Amino acid sequence: MLKKGQAAMEFLMTYGWAILVVLAAIGALAYFGVFSTGSLLPDRCTAAAGFSCVDLKVQEGDAASSEVRFAIINNLGDNIDAVNISLTSDQCTSSAIDVGALSNGANSGLLQFNCAEALNEGSRFQGEFSIQYTRGANTFTDRGEIRATARE
Repeated sequence: MLKKGQAAMEFLMTYGWAILVVLAAIGALAYFGVFSTGSLLPDRCTAAAGFSCVDLKVQEGDAASSEVRFAIINNLGDNIDAVNISLTSDQCTSSAIDVGALSNGANSGLLQFNCAEALNEGSRFQGEFSIQYTRGANTFTDRGEIRATARE
């Protein structure tokens, strides 16, 4: 009876050590970024309902030349006035851009936000933008999100 118990214990210990080694190897690979999917994800610009975000580009460069560019399309079904768009991010300054009025289906034109710090090629950019506008007598603020990779 004792021999069977010893064989079972040796079997479990051998496989236990093997599983532990495999888990340690996977942990080390994950720590060093081998499984990093950030560079594999597509660029994404998501605007609030009623708006579309198009022509997204995150330009790599030093602190003076790196920038984020995108355009907004009004799909609300109404004309809107006093449109201001600002970008909030750890990497870029957030100065509001006054677009003026946007008729239904109109494009805001390319909005350019300069970054306060360098964006290296291949680095991930993440930020939020807000769209403040007047529709009739009411003022609204909608938000959107940008996730992109800096490119040349």
